[in-house]
Amino acid sequence: MNFLNTSRTSEAIKLVSSDGHAFYAVAFWGRNSLFSLGLEGDNRGRRVICNLAMGGTNPDVIRELMESGAQVRHNDRLHSKVYGNSRVVVLGSSNASQSGLGLNSLGGWHEANVILNETQALLDIQRWFEHLWNNIETREVDEAALKKARLDWTYNEKHKGPPRRPTGKKEFFEIIRDRPEHFYDQNIHVAIYRERGTELTDKRLSEVQEEVSKLSGPGDKVRELGYFHEWPGLPKGADIISFFLGPNGGLSYDGVWETFSEPWVVTASDGSQLHLCQKSSMKLAVSKGRKFIARWVSNAIAREFPEEDAGVMPIEDFVRLYVDFTDLG
Repeated sequence: MNFLNTSRTSEAIKLVSSDGHAFYAVAFWGRNSLFSLGLEGDNRGRRVICNLAMGGTNPDVIRELMESGAQVRHNDRLHSKVYGNSRVVVLGSSNASQSGLGLNSLGGWHEANVILNETQALLDIQRWFEHLWNNIETREVDEAALKKARLDWTYNEKHKGPPRRPTGKKEFFEIIRDRPEHFYDQNIHVAIYRERGTELTDKRLSEVQEEVSKLSGPGDKVRELGYFHEWPGLPKGADIISFFLGPNGGLSYDGVWETFSEPWVVTASDGSQLHLCQKSSMKLAVSKGRKFIARWVSNAIAREFPEEDAGVMPIEDFVRLYVDFTDLG
């Protein structure tokens, strides 16, 4: 194994690409990357997995790969940067982009990668790639995927910069339809539930609030407390956008709640476990009376969590489901 700084990485990847059966599990692909990586010719026999969901991949590059004979699939959760063949693998932090490879005018990011040729490591990585290639979440790239990638890529090119949290000035479902990147790369989830469960009395909740405040670190002000009923495994330190789906199909927005970095659990009078959270600083506006959205949410929870009356998912997954739904509509 040898360490590669930014300047040596593109040459090492060209070595990988010299094999006609090279494979790539690389999240994001930018302009001019094919020439830089030695992929400007015939790519029959090569396989690529990319991420088209985050606006970080130029769809023209993916189309060029496909037209040159490469087999290309995409996975919305892919974040790896793995370039390999049967003899050598490069992996690390570099995407297939000008900034990732240090090819732009500012020299790009400070990247770090390694090149491997140890037999066992190569076998392990090849097995990992085959598993990912055949994963149910890894799909063939089609025109619909390229069309959506075009919208996300174009927007990102115009609005480069760190992600911004929503301010509450625009309606939530309009944001995820028109500007979903506002939520990307942040620890934000969506919770949907059909039963509210046991509730604490105001007196007991006040006692818990005082207890949590005393045990919190110096300077850590605990905001208004809430709780999720019998819901272990919630993401830690996350903002959770909460919706209640009523028995008559109505959808109620219960606000945004922030889970603690270390779980706080209290026992209710009936013995059930209540997982504490606090009111988030994130502000969202959610319109009432959108029956078609309520129906979609009901169908989504039935499809994504078939054995449960509740579920929580990363905001990126929720956005993907909603965009697919509105596209069909």
